Amino acid sequence: MVVIDIRKLQVLASTIKSRRQIMMLTQEQLSDKSGVGQAMIAMVESGKRLPSLISMVNILSALDLVLKVDETED
Repeated sequence: MVVIDIRKLQVLASTIKSRRQIMMLTQEQLSDKSGVGQAMIAMVESGKRLPSLISMVNILSALDLVLKVDETED
């Protein structure tokens, strides 16, 4: 499993999109695998929307990624 550290929406967007492409999944296939609508996945990948926490966890889990929560400030 790969651990990612998400600090900005754009990092989340590019990570999800690139991981989906590496896994050779379409947005529709990721939608089926994660239970999150294809339209939401498209908005997340484009950086236009931040998914709910449960949707984010479902998307990341479908991509074999985990969310790391870091409470320290830069």
